[in-house]
Amino acid sequence: MVDLVAKRLDADVCSLYLTGTDLSVLVLRATVGLRREAVGRVHLRRDEGLVGLAAERRQPVVIERAREHPLYKYFPETGEEQFETLMAAPLIVRGVPVGVLVVQTRDARHFDKSDVDTLQTCAQLIAPVVVNAQLLSIVGQSPEERDRSDAELVLSGIRLAHPTPPRPERNAELAGIPTARGIAIGPIFRLPDPLDLARLEYTPRSDPEAEERDLLGALLEARRELDEMREEMGEQFGPDFAAVFHTHVQILEDKGFVGKLRSEVRSTASALAALRNVLAAYRATFERIADPYFRDRAVDVEEVGRRVMERLLGVRHHTAPLPEGAIVVADHILPSYFARLDLHKVAAFISEHGGATSHGAIFARTLEIPAVTGVAAIRELAEDGELAIVDGGDGIVYLSPDEAILAEYQRAQQRYAVAIQHLDAMRDRPGQTRDGRRIALTANVGLASDLRLIEQHGAEGVGLFRTELLALVQRGHPEEEEQEQLYERVARTLAPRPVTIRTLDLGGDKDPAAMGMGVEENPQLGCRSIRLSFEHEGVFRAQLRAILRA
Repeated sequence: MVDLVAKRLDADVCSLYLTGTDLSVLVLRATVGLRREAVGRVHLRRDEGLVGLAAERRQPVVIERAREHPLYKYFPETGEEQFETLMAAPLIVRGVPVGVLVVQTRDARHFDKSDVDTLQTCAQLIAPVVVNAQLLSIVGQSPEERDRSDAELVLSGIRLAHPTPPRPERNAELAGIPTARGIAIGPIFRLPDPLDLARLEYTPRSDPEAEERDLLGALLEARRELDEMREEMGEQFGPDFAAVFHTHVQILEDKGFVGKLRSEVRSTASALAALRNVLAAYRATFERIADPYFRDRAVDVEEVGRRVMERLLGVRHHTAPLPEGAIVVADHILPSYFARLDLHKVAAFISEHGGATSHGAIFARTLEIPAVTGVAAIRELAEDGELAIVDGGDGIVYLSPDEAILAEYQRAQQRYAVAIQHLDAMRDRPGQTRDGRRIALTANVGLASDLRLIEQHGAEGVGLFRTELLALVQRGHPEEEEQEQLYERVARTLAPRPVTIRTLDLGGDKDPAAMGMGVEENPQLGCRSIRLSFEHEGVFRAQLRAILRA
């Protein structure tokens, strides 16, 4: 990394200084240009030297004649006396400096604004990766080392999480992420926690070859189950719901994943140990990467591993009957819940983890089921059968509300229902201003499952079919034939009403990782919109052909 930055800025030296759990001390961790033996040996406080100055100010520092600066601090073990100019940019995470990226040149040099911006961008990209790696290193510490790290973090001003405090018996208000609009009032229904491979008791077969056959059989059964679920979801909700399960199927078909499992089961003679080891290796790889796409990929692999182990153990999901108007509480809102649960009885979803962009969250919004995600400790705090209020628009959950709060939300729920009924009552009336000007009211959609909402609310066609949502849900653009079938289905369903299809337009606010694009300094001016289409001409032409044939 430091070598790439040095080459990019045509510098003689590039060094990376990082903090540990003691955020007041910077340590040289990597360098090209300085003496390698200085790595790990050079320590300086945040108020020392020009490197410390960049961390303390939380902004880049450029000193053309560094050795003449009053804050210059010389470390003879680095051999840096031969370098004249210094430019440093801090690594900032949530307002806290966690390191400094430094470049130096032998000759005095004027770094212009574009150079400073380049170094600062590199520092911004490196910072979250560094923090992820440091957090993972803390996980592997002994209890004594962890206590010492915790104490250093507290002294550095970092707040640590504490055990969940007891909740009040009435009006327990919990905040989460607004995920799907709407208000729901009903009894709590907690779904069982997912299978925990780390705590599972399992006795392998005495014959290693039979154990391997059992594991491979479980893989095939998991694949068959996913195929059935994908078909069922497609029939019930449309192809974009079914497409979510493509990723899980692809993992089960991946030769690398299956090969690692076979190798591990042969060496450990235990299917559970094989799954644990392979999943741990994937987890260690993905969790070191800050990109959301890879974090989602890690969740996919974990889910597939649990599904395989459930098939090996013969576990079947026998969910207790849902009460009417159930508030479903879970660890994550998983796509499989929409196949397993009686959705007519589900009033809302609450999850302890996950966010508004997960596949389950997208499903909830499409089906107009209120949802709040990221509610800390909700599985511990909520009790089965307890009355709860879910406000999906504001991301608020109330447990055991009193009569006053309950009455307030019942009125809000009624107002919302009346507003929807009022709008639906006018669904068949033409859109027209008071002076007689006709205005077509068309839908803004992005998934085939949105078609049910078009019919429900009486849209006069599709004014914008945003095809980028297909790419984001499926983590890559669908094949040309699949696109053709989808566009044809939309056109036939709405005929003779018009459908306007927009080609792939991945805006600056969208995650580009699914399309194989890297992080950009300024996404709004980067490879987006029509520039993206011209950059990926093959994908663009395939989409045009699919639209024209449909």
